[in-house]
Amino acid sequence: MSNLIANGKGYVNLPPLGFKDPIWLWFLWNIWKARNKLWFENKSFTEWEVVTKSVADSKEWAATQSLTTGRGHTAERSSSAPPSIP
Repeated sequence: MSNLIANGKGYVNLPPLGFKDPIWLWFLWNIWKARNKLWFENKSFTEWEVVTKSVADSKEWAATQSLTTGRGHTAERSSSAPPSIP
């Protein structure tokens, strides 16, 4: 695990997914969350559920970051977009 984290910045995502940020961090986060759900709530997730959630979280994060300016203010959106909660 420590080797994965230490070398993580050098990993490259596969082109079909189109991610520019590392997705392996999302895998680790969702594995941790799935572990906690199993431990505390006796709810289990399949590997594909963890992978799907990781990809969705990564895409959501990237979309949110693209809407944010350098000062932390949200950029103007089209009127068809739902309002965000600050």
